[in-house]
Amino acid sequence: MKEFNEKKIVKGFNEKKIIKGLVIIVICSILLGVLGYVLEYKFGIIKSGDEIAQENNNSSNDKFNINTTKEFSKENIKTINVETVSTDVNIITTKGDKIKINFYGNTNSKKTAPYLKANINGENLDVLIKYPVVISIVSRNVKAKLDIYIPESYKNNLKIDTTSGDAIIGNLKLDKFKFDTTSGDANINVLTANETIFDGTSGEVNVKSLLSKKNEFDTTSGDIKIENITGDILGGSVSGSFKFNYKDFGNNINIDTTSGDVELKLPKKSEFKLDFDSTSGDLKNDFPITITGEADKHEIEGTVGNGNKTIKIDTTSGNATLNAFGE
Repeated sequence: MKEFNEKKIVKGFNEKKIIKGLVIIVICSILLGVLGYVLEYKFGIIKSGDEIAQENNNSSNDKFNINTTKEFSKENIKTINVETVSTDVNIITTKGDKIKINFYGNTNSKKTAPYLKANINGENLDVLIKYPVVISIVSRNVKAKLDIYIPESYKNNLKIDTTSGDAIIGNLKLDKFKFDTTSGDANINVLTANETIFDGTSGEVNVKSLLSKKNEFDTTSGDIKIENITGDILGGSVSGSFKFNYKDFGNNINIDTTSGDVELKLPKKSEFKLDFDSTSGDLKNDFPITITGEADKHEIEGTVGNGNKTIKIDTTSGNATLNAFGE
């Protein structure tokens, strides 16, 4: 009888443990459900299976499209300011009288998609590509372009500031043009202006024809090549080279480089004063020069013909070349 009672007590004790365990499991399940609800609907951290599948599908197929267009009258606008991130910029001239802006592309997330913000601010037209402030652990790929159609009759100022985006420009006639880039290239066909400024980091500039009275170049880890240029030049570079071709020459050039080469191609009949100074670079010169004072291969000062314009080149670990062409 005593053994039977002991077995009964043990059996009852085991049943209580099982019931207690089940109660704990139910309570934990309820708590997990509540926690999941809070994270999903309040903070949006946990995604359902369907949502994850949809996001993955969007990521692979780039299903969220960006397409925004705005138009503005060119009247009373003195400066067009363009600022972009991860967006290529195309500047296109038109016959009309409206400035048209088209921002388009695709991304795999609507929440992190960039958007166009374009407004007139006094005499300025500000064209900005903005990103929402969203924290996400999922990579969001963006492929976007910004087309800006500018009337041929617009002759004022254009400023472009890009990060991780290239600029393509057709034919423009402006008062002042400024291009500022980080990790972006500029390809320009024909640009006519009173003043141009190029400021770049890890970006290249290639121009077929730059017809300007005053040109300023500042580059870091990027090369600048102008196939046909007019006007004075003020240039500075770090680990970047300059290459300028003049069809006609009668200008002042002042270039300072660190670990960058300078190449000038000038008509054979050009006349100028030359001031070359380098720490460890050499000068290759096709022009007959009359040396002023003492000179060595790293420091040369003199005159070519009777020119009153000056070519001043100062380099550190960079070479300079003066090429002559024509008769």
